[in-house]
Amino acid sequence: MEAEQQAQGKAKGKHRDKILSAAYVRTATKPGRHPDGQGLYLLVEATGAKRWVQRLNVRGKRRDIGLGSASLVDLKDARETALANRKLARAGGDPLAIRNRAKTMPTFGTFADAWVEDFVANRRSEKHKAFYRLCAKTYCAPIRDKLVSDLTPDDIAKLLKPMWARAIGPRTRSLVERVLDAAKVKHSLTIENPARWKGNLKAILPPPPPKGRKHFAAVPYKTLPALMGRLQDIDGAAAAALEFTILHALRAGEVIGDMSHGIAPLTWGEVDLDGGFVTVAAERTKGVAGKQDAHTFPLTPRSLKILKAMHDVRWNDEPTCPVFQGMADGKGLNTNAMLNVLKTLAPKATVHGTARSSFKDWCANETDFADEISEEILSHHVGSDVRRSYRRDKALDKHREVLTAWATYLAGNVVQIADSEAA
Repeated sequence: MEAEQQAQGKAKGKHRDKILSAAYVRTATKPGRHPDGQGLYLLVEATGAKRWVQRLNVRGKRRDIGLGSASLVDLKDARETALANRKLARAGGDPLAIRNRAKTMPTFGTFADAWVEDFVANRRSEKHKAFYRLCAKTYCAPIRDKLVSDLTPDDIAKLLKPMWARAIGPRTRSLVERVLDAAKVKHSLTIENPARWKGNLKAILPPPPPKGRKHFAAVPYKTLPALMGRLQDIDGAAAAALEFTILHALRAGEVIGDMSHGIAPLTWGEVDLDGGFVTVAAERTKGVAGKQDAHTFPLTPRSLKILKAMHDVRWNDEPTCPVFQGMADGKGLNTNAMLNVLKTLAPKATVHGTARSSFKDWCANETDFADEISEEILSHHVGSDVRRSYRRDKALDKHREVLTAWATYLAGNVVQIADSEAA
C-alpha cells in the first residue's frame, strides 16, 4: 500500500526521484501512469500491458517519448535512457528525432553494396568491378551488419589489421572511407569519418606497405629487330596480330580485344585500307566508359601488308568481322593468343611492355622526335581537349613519320636475341 501511494505522485515541494521499485513494476496492475520521477512513467494499459514513457520539454515543446515495453526494458535501463534523453534535450537536441533517424539508418553492408553498384556502373573492366564487389562483401564482412552511424575508428582498425601488411589492406581502407563519406552526406551524419587516415587511423595503425610500381617486362628495343625477324617466320593470325601491335605500339585490347571483359577485337569497319589508317572505336580505348576518345593511327607499308593478308582470308565482308580471326568461325583471337606467341620468342616478356615501353625507350634514346609525338602515338592524353582537337590532322603526318622510322628500325634485324632475354 505504501509503495502504491509513493507511485501516485511526489510530495509537495519536493522533486521525487526513483520512486518505483523493480518489484512494483513487476506487480503493478492499476491502469494509468505511475511516476518514477524526472519525467519517467510506467504506463499500465487496461489490458495489463506495461510500457515506459518519458515526458520531456524538447526545444520548448512538451513531448512524450516511448522507451519500450516493461517486459523488455527493466527499470534500471529505463532510468538510464531517460537520463540520457534529458541531458540531450537540455543541450538543445531532440532524442525522438535522433531515434527516428536511427530507424532509417542503413547498415554498412546495405549502403556499401548500393554505392559499389553505382560506382562501377561506368567502369569498363569486369576485373575492377569484381574487386569492388569482393571488397565490399568479403573483406568488409566484419562491419557489414553495423549501422554506418555506429562505426568507430576501432571498428575499422580491427577490420584492417589482419590484412594491413598486404596491398589489399590500404585498398580496403580507401573503399571504406569513400563509402562512409557518401553515407555522411546522404544521412547527414555529424561524426568524423572513422576510416580516414590522417589524424585518425594513422595514429593506431602502422604505416601502410610501400606501393611500388610493377613494370611490364619488355624485350629491350636494341634486340627487338631480331625478334621481329623471327616473328615473321611464324604463321598464323596471332603472330600477325603481335607484329601489328608492336609496329604501332598498341595496347593488346585495341587489336584482339578481351571478350572476357566485354571488349571487342579490331574489326574491318575500323580499317581504311585505301586511306591507309585505322580508327579504333572510342568504346574500345582505355578510359572511363562514355569518356574515351577514338584512336586514329596511320599505317606503314609493313602493317598495311599485314592487313591486306588478313583481308584476303577474312571470315566475311561484314564491318563487324574481326581483322585477326580465331579458330571459331566469325570469332576473334583468344585473349592470350599474342602472349603465347611472344613466350616462344622471349619467355619473360609481356606484349604490353614489348609493344609500348620498348617503343618509348627507342624514341627517347635513339631519335630526336618530340616527346609529345610519341605520347600521342601511345594514345596518351597530351594537353587540353581543345589543343588535341586542333592538332589532330597535323599530328597524323607526324605520327606516320615516327611510325615509319620505327618500322624501318624493326626491320633492321641487326642483333640476335637470347630466348630468355627480357628486361
